[in-house]
Amino acid sequence: MTHACIKETRISPWLFLLPSVFGIAVTYGIGRYAYGFFLPVFIERYDLSLSYTGYLSSAATTAYAIVSLVSVFYANKIRPIFLIVSGGGVVTIGISLVTVSPDYLSFSAGIVLASLGAGIMPPAYFEYIGKAVRENKRDLVTIIVSTGGAPGLVLSAVCAYQFLEEWQSAWFSFSLISLAMLLLNVFLLPWGKIHAPKVSPNILAEGIRELFPKGWAMLFAMSFFYGIALNVYYTFSVSFIDLELGVKSFTYLFWSLVGVSGLLAFLVTAFLISKLGVIATIAVSYLFLSISFFIFELWNVNSILISGVVFGVFSIVPNSACLVFANHIYNDRLSLGWGMTFISLSLGMAFGVAVAGNIAEQHGLGTAFEVTAIFMAFLSAVLWIYVKAGKGGANYA
Repeated sequence: MTHACIKETRISPWLFLLPSVFGIAVTYGIGRYAYGFFLPVFIERYDLSLSYTGYLSSAATTAYAIVSLVSVFYANKIRPIFLIVSGGGVVTIGISLVTVSPDYLSFSAGIVLASLGAGIMPPAYFEYIGKAVRENKRDLVTIIVSTGGAPGLVLSAVCAYQFLEEWQSAWFSFSLISLAMLLLNVFLLPWGKIHAPKVSPNILAEGIRELFPKGWAMLFAMSFFYGIALNVYYTFSVSFIDLELGVKSFTYLFWSLVGVSGLLAFLVTAFLISKLGVIATIAVSYLFLSISFFIFELWNVNSILISGVVFGVFSIVPNSACLVFANHIYNDRLSLGWGMTFISLSLGMAFGVAVAGNIAEQHGLGTAFEVTAIFMAFLSAVLWIYVKAGKGGANYA
């Protein structure tokens, strides 16, 4: 399929990286995840029950998932800058509402809005990558943009550690940072049209072919299994630290280290993909995720810090590699590839944490970590055999 207007809008990949990485850092690192870091003070400030905080987190995640699907649908139908302005504006309003909220209802609305805005922007960025960034730069740009959440997580964790009691000042700063992100995107990203009108004699058949191209099942499986390990570690690592070490303040240092380590992920991903190919890179990542779970169980501060570094890097590598894989099987709709990746990731996260929670309740957190570690090591071996059989390697589909 040709896009007659692709010459109308081109953007330097290096100029594109500044606003897009900034955008991902704010929407994910603050809009999606800062809530969890400040949860203790929110519970005290608004007299929230643990069940309510769980419902609120679920509502925010659901809003994020729904609006992500809508954004993917519209990403190639309207100018992506419109989605970015809308998403950035919603995130900024949500964060600002949390800052000034007098009661738990307006606070809850702010949390949901901040998460909702985070679902609007990424598909637009991937439309820019697919239609306005030169083809030989798309994979590298995808890898760098997909690691943008790491600096946002670092900022959220550090602010929670340093300014937990002055949380309103921290969230006011977040709102200013979000506004700066929005303005930077508005001034640096092109406003020109990048899509040609799409005419098809059979729109339904074409839509199905776009959604399920060759290789989609492989992408879905790899992202789903990655989501299992990701959410088990995210959900239970802090509880594990509290139960085994009894040092609550250590958790903020731990997550800061995880976030800082994630800054190295784009270098590791680019190196592994260039040397091994995408599927082998994901196999290696699964192995290191397994190792991070095993190391965590040594139950001392040093081992947990080492685990945090390993997890910080290799919790991002599979996501970046899956998005590169998606670029090549959804080569005409990169935003659709992003959507498929994150839908399967979300399903894996939901499935993994539910199963691990049951195992932890019956046999303890240590057993849940051990089962996850063994499972990821097994998947790593399966993918490696697949590659060695000549079905993976440097190929994408």
